[in-house]
Amino acid sequence: MTGDKHGDPARRYLADAMTIARDDELADEVRRPVACNLIRDAIEYACHERIRTRDFRAGRPIVETEAEIDEADGDPPWRWPCCPIGGEPARS
Repeated sequence: MTGDKHGDPARRYLADAMTIARDDELADEVRRPVACNLIRDAIEYACHERIRTRDFRAGRPIVETEAEIDEADGDPPWRWPCCPIGGEPARS
């Protein structure tokens, strides 16, 4: 797999997805779901970080933020009510 010089996990997930998607030696039935899962992991990580940053700046207790993230896990990130790209508008 690849590394990101900045240490950003979302970028690493995306770089790994691209590497796997371009690997012609992997069967399509393996390559497609693995690449898709890595892309989803990148989106989830980015959403979690935005949520944590938003709530930290608002003075919200980390326990509440983590509970909200845990409750939403399993659903697609864009359906999370707490995600800035989902049901709740991003705050500036």
